[in-house]
Amino acid sequence: MAQEAQQHWRYALAHYTPFLDALRSLYHRDEDITDDDDDDDDGAVHASAAAAANPPPPPLPHGGGLVALVSALLPGTCPLAFAAVSPHARFYSELRNGVSVHTTRTSLTTRVHHGVVTHTVAVAAAGEGRQEKDEARVSSWWRRRNGFPLDVNAEELVGALDLSDSCFAGLWRLRLSDSVRSLTASPAVLRSIEEIDVSGSTLPLLRRHFPHLGSLRHLSIRECSPASLTCAAALPALTELSLDGDMDAVQLRQLASAASLSTLTVTSRVLTLLSGISACAALERLTLAGCSDLADIAPIAAATRLRHLDASGACIESIAPVAHCRQLEELKLSSCQFLTDLTPLHGMPALRVLDISDGDVRSVAALCDCAALEVVDVSYCMELANIAPLALAISLRDLRASHSAVADLGSGSGGDWRSLVVINVSHCKQLRSLAPLRAAQKLERIEASYSTVENISDLHCCSSLAVVCLRRCHALQSLAGLAAAPQLRVLDASESSVRSVDGLGACPQLQEVDFLHCTDLFDLSPLAGAPQLRLINAAESSAQTIEGLSACAMLAMVDFDCCKYLTSLSPLAGAPALETIIAARSGVQSIAGLRQCPRLRTVDLLLCTDLRENPAEEFEGTLVHCQPV
Repeated sequence: MAQEAQQHWRYALAHYTPFLDALRSLYHRDEDITDDDDDDDDGAVHASAAAAANPPPPPLPHGGGLVALVSALLPGTCPLAFAAVSPHARFYSELRNGVSVHTTRTSLTTRVHHGVVTHTVAVAAAGEGRQEKDEARVSSWWRRRNGFPLDVNAEELVGALDLSDSCFAGLWRLRLSDSVRSLTASPAVLRSIEEIDVSGSTLPLLRRHFPHLGSLRHLSIRECSPASLTCAAALPALTELSLDGDMDAVQLRQLASAASLSTLTVTSRVLTLLSGISACAALERLTLAGCSDLADIAPIAAATRLRHLDASGACIESIAPVAHCRQLEELKLSSCQFLTDLTPLHGMPALRVLDISDGDVRSVAALCDCAALEVVDVSYCMELANIAPLALAISLRDLRASHSAVADLGSGSGGDWRSLVVINVSHCKQLRSLAPLRAAQKLERIEASYSTVENISDLHCCSSLAVVCLRRCHALQSLAGLAAAPQLRVLDASESSVRSVDGLGACPQLQEVDFLHCTDLFDLSPLAGAPQLRLINAAESSAQTIEGLSACAMLAMVDFDCCKYLTSLSPLAGAPALETIIAARSGVQSIAGLRQCPRLRTVDLLLCTDLRENPAEEFEGTLVHCQPV
C-alpha cells in the first residue's frame, strides 16, 4: 500500500507540478520580471515546442486535479482546510508553498529528496524533553496514509537524540550534527533507515547500532578520516558512500568488506592519491569532482566495471587509464585545464555521455568512432575550433558547444550528423555557417543565438527541424535557407540583421516568429499564407509592409510596438483568428477594416499620434488602448 501511494505521489510530482507552476505564474503576473539582454537560455526548450511534445496528463485519481492545484495557491495555511476532502490540496500546498508546522524545538515540512516525497522533522535545539516526538506524531497518520517516509534532520542539534518511540517508524533518512552527544533508537526504527548523513566525529556513535542498519544503502561522511572508512566498511549492505574532508589520500582497500559498494563520491581539494580501487569490485560510479590537486588517476584502470566517472576540476593531464574501463558510459572532465588529448577514448564501445567543457582540448577526432556516443559538451572550450569529426559519430544526439572557438561544423568531413537532434553553438564568435547541418534529418533544434553565423543555407533540408534560435546574430541577413522547412514551428531571429523573410510563408507548421528589434527588416508580406502562424513579434523593427497577413488563418496576435514606419493596419482586415493587435507608439495612421476581424478583442494604439480614425467608432466590444500624448 505504501509503495503504491509513493508511486502515486511521484506521478503527481512529474505531471502536475508544471501546471501548478503555470498557475502560480498567473497568480503573480503583476510582479516585475527582468531580463538580462546578455543572458541566453542555452539548451532551453521553447514553451510551445514543450507543450506539443508533452500533452496534459489525465487527471489524478481520488480527488486530485485542478481544485487541489488552485487551492494550493491560497496564502498561508489556508490550503490545510481542504485536506479532509482533498489530500492533494494539502500535499501541493506543503510542497510548493512551504506550509509547515512549527514549535519551539522542531519544524515539520514536506520535501522531495532523490525523487522521494518525505516528511522532514528538523530538530533545531537541545532540551531535556523529547519534544521532537510531537512532530513525528502529528504527521504519523498522514505519512501512513500516503506512504511518506520520515526524514529526521538533526544537523543543528547539540545534545542527545532519542528516536526510540514507535512514532519514528518509517524513518528513511537521518542527518546528525557533529555535536550530537548520544543517539538512542529502537531496532525497529533503525531497520528502516536507508540514508545517513553524519560527520566523522559522530560516526562512532552509530557503531553499536550497525547490526540493526540492514537497510542502510547511502552513507555521507563529512570531515572524513581514515577511521571513518574503517567504520563504513562494517556496513556490508552499503551501496553509496560520500566522503567529504581534507584528505590528501584515500586508501580504498579499507572498504574491501563493503562488497555491495557501487557508488563512491570523494570531495577533497587536497586529494592527491586514490589507491586500492581494485578492492571495490562492484564499483560502477566514481565522483571526484572538485579534487583540484588530483593529477594521477592511474588506479582507475583497475575499476573494470566502472560506468560513470566524474573528475571535473582535477588537474589531470592524461586519461590513458580510462581506456581500460570498457564499460564506461558517462565521463565528465569539465574544467580539467591541463587535459588536451582525448586519444585514449578512441573506440570506447559503451561511452554515451562526454563532458569536457571549460577545458583546453584541441581535437575531438578520437570520438568519431565511439559508436554509442550520444551527448558531447565542449562548451567554453576556447582552444577547440573544429568539431567536424563529430559529424561522423553515428549516435550523437545532443551537441553542446556554446561559448567555444568552434568555427567548422563539418565541411568536407564526409559526415552527415545522422542522429543529431539538438545543437547549441550560441556565443560562438568564430562560426560563420550552419550549412553543414543540411543533412541532419533528425535535427529538431538549433540554438545559435549571439553567434557570428551568417549562412543558414539549405537548412530547409532538415526534415525534422522545429525550433531555430538566431537571436542577436548581427551578421545574418537572410532567412531564405529556412524557406518551406517542413516542420519548422518556432523561429527567433530577434535583434539580428535580417533583411528578408522570403519563403517563410511556405513553412506549413510555422507557429511563432520573433523579429524584435530587427531594424533592417521592412517587409513582412512573405509571411502571408503560413497556415499555422499564430504569433508575429516585430516590435521595434522597421516593419512597413504587412500585406497579405490577413490570409494567415490561425494568426492570433501581432506585435508592432514602436514600428515607426508602419502606417496602416488595414492589411489585417478580415483575419479570421486575430485576437490581439499591439501597435503602441507606432506610426499607424489607419485602422480601417479591422472591425471585419471577427475574434478581435484587444487593440493597443497607445501614443499613436498620427492616427486618423476614431478607434471608439471603429470597434465595438473590443478593448482599445488609445491615449494622446
